[in-house]
Amino acid sequence: MSLLRAIRGEAASWSLWSEDPVSTASGSLAYKRNLDETLGRLRALWTRRMSHGICASMHGWHNPHLDAWTEKWRPPEEGVERDLPSKEEIFERHDAAMRGRAEVEDDSLPVAYGCLDWGESGFAAFLGARTHFYSRGEQGGTYAWAEPLIDDWAKLPTLRLSEDSPYYARFLDTLRYLVQRADGLFGINAFLRIDALTHAMELRGATQALLDIYEHRRELEEFCAFSRDLNAEVLRQEYEIIPEFRGGRFTWIGGWLPHPAPVPLSVDPYVYCGSQAYRDLGYEYQRQLVARFGAGFTHVHDYRLDLLAMICEMPGMVFAQGVESGGGLGTSAFAHLGEIKRVAGDTPLLISCSYGQLLDGMRKHALPGGVLYSVSEVPGIYEANKAMEQVRSYEAPPVDEPNAVRAGR
Repeated sequence: MSLLRAIRGEAASWSLWSEDPVSTASGSLAYKRNLDETLGRLRALWTRRMSHGICASMHGWHNPHLDAWTEKWRPPEEGVERDLPSKEEIFERHDAAMRGRAEVEDDSLPVAYGCLDWGESGFAAFLGARTHFYSRGEQGGTYAWAEPLIDDWAKLPTLRLSEDSPYYARFLDTLRYLVQRADGLFGINAFLRIDALTHAMELRGATQALLDIYEHRRELEEFCAFSRDLNAEVLRQEYEIIPEFRGGRFTWIGGWLPHPAPVPLSVDPYVYCGSQAYRDLGYEYQRQLVARFGAGFTHVHDYRLDLLAMICEMPGMVFAQGVESGGGLGTSAFAHLGEIKRVAGDTPLLISCSYGQLLDGMRKHALPGGVLYSVSEVPGIYEANKAMEQVRSYEAPPVDEPNAVRAGR
């Protein structure tokens, strides 16, 4: 059977709720109780019709299903080099994670990032780079590192994406298997696109790729065009395998978007650069990619309002997620909500906060609207559902109201 053929497998023969779950083609998910309400709220948020309301996804309580998964599969200790997990291991890990959330009536959807284990280095592996995978520890999964493949830009014309590539063939086969097994239970999302400069980092090494901005600009721009087209082809094939759901697509961040083929993007490498580097190299190629598919969404790994401003002006951009520093840098997006909302305008946002910050922000009437809050440290499912009663009735203040500016402080 061709690798491009869409999945037509039968629905899984078991579920949490019944012995015969309904296929995703009919629009049901066994691991989501308030599905209709959630889709309605997400549709309103992502189409910019929730400026005075908020959404929330709840996280943080103990999941015994994951404990059972760990006991069965016993993944290696964190940092130990290993092979990619089997597709059976991957499915059962995501199934355990979604089962532990099945009774939560928040604004999240049960969506698995099915091929996360390949990591961004997977896009180097697809082209033949020698790639190493390392265990994430007892909760399962892997992260990856690729050895530089291009030590000379003269090799650029030799790069080809082939379905015969072992890692790419395994990627598509795993995705196909996950879609079939998850049918009627939870959704599967497409892989995050790799930004062209990040792709160059994977194939050249990070330092050399950044130097290429100045020393090999023409070759780097040629590669950016190649990477744009590779990303488009991989996403096209993924969307042939992953079915639409009620006129939209599942996304790992954001849950579900009311668009037939949204492009998941990031601006990861540009946090090391001035904003002009993104304007010259990242923005235009991402804009072209979004234009091909009609919509996109972006996550930002640092507090870079200059990058956020450019993201929000991109035609077809549905929402932006993150805008905070990782790696112990300590800049929290929640602490700068007022500034972020002023830059984003009416572009919806996905922002992280703690359970305490969410409750305090609602109590003070300080949380800006048009935001999906990803809430950590939630004690349990009961507390999550009680907090959602407040979330659904919350009315946000105008952005220029003093309380809204101080929301995260």
